[in-house]
Amino acid sequence: MKREKMQNKELRLAVLVSGGGTNLQAIIDSERAREQSPFRVSLVISSTKDAYALERARRFAIQSEITSPVSVLGSEKAKTATMEEKRLALSNAVFELCKKNDIDLIVLAGFLTVLTGPIIKAYENRIINMHPALLPKFGGRRHVGTSCSRSCACKWRNGIGLYRPPCRFGLRYRGNSRAKKSACFTR
Repeated sequence: MKREKMQNKELRLAVLVSGGGTNLQAIIDSERAREQSPFRVSLVISSTKDAYALERARRFAIQSEITSPVSVLGSEKAKTATMEEKRLALSNAVFELCKKNDIDLIVLAGFLTVLTGPIIKAYENRIINMHPALLPKFGGRRHVGTSCSRSCACKWRNGIGLYRPPCRFGLRYRGNSRAKKSACFTR
């Protein structure tokens, strides 16, 4: 979507979650605190059926959906599918939901699945990955946020990463060579 179009309308956000939804709550609170918010949380997508974030969405009458490898592929196929097949199937399901709901911007707010496939190109520069820590340096134990660059580059600043294809922006890798395939990039 062209920048001019985005500036002249309220942006429809899809917030992708996997857990409690504290980042989702912060986004909702920010939206509600403004008299004329430039965005509206229009859709919440959870990769887990028990995520408390779904309750938060329900309280604010925000449409919510659950998309997990099992819900997308079925339990038998999900058992035998590779990690990449599961990621692609989940990413495609998220992409279809976003298209169906005219979503302008995707916010990954604790979403524990790496997006891949056509959604990355279709939402180029319109996928934001939030993390409460300063990444990649302070990701914590079992940190999954740095794996974003497996499908795209991610520029981190104050815990927010912007997904973009790495080849177009002159991005260079920061970090050790062992982690190069799963680390974040910067300009």
